Formats: sequence, C-alpha cells, structure tokens
Amino acid sequence: MDEDDHTISDEDEEEFEGKRKRKPPKKVAKRQKFTEVETEEIKTDLSEYLKSGICPRKPQVEVAKQ
Repeated sequence: MDEDDHTISDEDEEEFEGKRKRKPPKKVAKRQKFTEVETEEIKTDLSEYLKSGICPRKPQVEVAKQ
C-alpha cells in the first residue's frame, strides 16, 4: 500500500468540511457569592471537614443544607 492511500483527497476533504456542525455555545451560570450568614453556617456545619482537609460526602452535605 502506498502512503497516499490513507490520505483524503481535496474533493473529499471539502465535502467533509461542509458537513461539520458547530456546537452551540454552552450557557454559563452567573456566579453568586455566599452571604455572610451563609458563610458562617457553612463554617459551623462543615468545620470538621474544613479543618481536616477532607471533602464531605453527599449525605453530610445534605444534612448541612437543612
């Protein structure tokens, strides 16, 4: 086999480029800062995790949300 057998001809390449679809841009969520009250609640509810550097698991986060 020649090396040229694996290349795309100019005609095929132009046809392929015409069929590409652009993905629509992703919607970016606006960032909201925590209020001071929320920050204090997070510090009190999750303080042991913040001190130890361990991420809380989902059940612990759900309990802290309530």
